[in-house]
Order: sequence, then structure tokens, then C-alpha cells
Amino acid sequence: MVTYRDLQREYQTYEIYPKNLPIDDVDQSLAESEIIEYRKRMEMVNLTIKISNKH
Repeated sequence: MVTYRDLQREYQTYEIYPKNLPIDDVDQSLAESEIIEYRKRMEMVNLTIKISNKH
């Protein structure tokens, strides 16, 4: 079982995706598609941070 809280811990972020999620849903079990969606989003965020750090 993976929750948003687990993903936040993994990526060391407090960002919740989707944004309109009630805060108590961070401990709900996620579907595979939701996990993939979150990971994709975090990869894009990390990429943006890396690029902006180079300048």
C-alpha cells in the first residue's frame, strides 16, 4: 500500500498532487495510476530545479 504521504517522504516534498485533495486523504491507499502520475510530476519538478540551479 502506497499513500501520498509515502511519496512525499520519498521525494522529500510537501506537495500534494492533485492539488484539490483533502488533507486527510494523504494517508489513503493509492491506485497504481495515481502513483505513476505523482512520480511523473515529481520528475518534472526535479528536472526544473536542476535546470534552474545551473544558471
